[in-house]
Amino acid sequence: ACVCVCVFYRKQESSGVAHWTVEEVIAWLDRIGLTTFVGAVQEEGIDGSALLDLSPKDLEYYGMKQHHQKRFFKELDVAKEGSSV
Repeated sequence: ACVCVCVFYRKQESSGVAHWTVEEVIAWLDRIGLTTFVGAVQEEGIDGSALLDLSPKDLEYYGMKQHHQKRFFKELDVAKEGSSV
């Protein structure tokens, strides 16, 4: 039983936003309706750790409009709350 608990704990820990792969970031963008940002994520190799470091200025550089930035940061907060960052 202890082994199962330990494996479950590690699985939860690795599912945090900071541990997302580029593919997981792309899937998240698709779920929240911001697929226009996918190209930049692929080109720049933006994984979960890099995603957490993005600023509004970075998003503007990648062509994300302000109203989309608001949704981006709101959804990122939700994702961080739903997993261990």
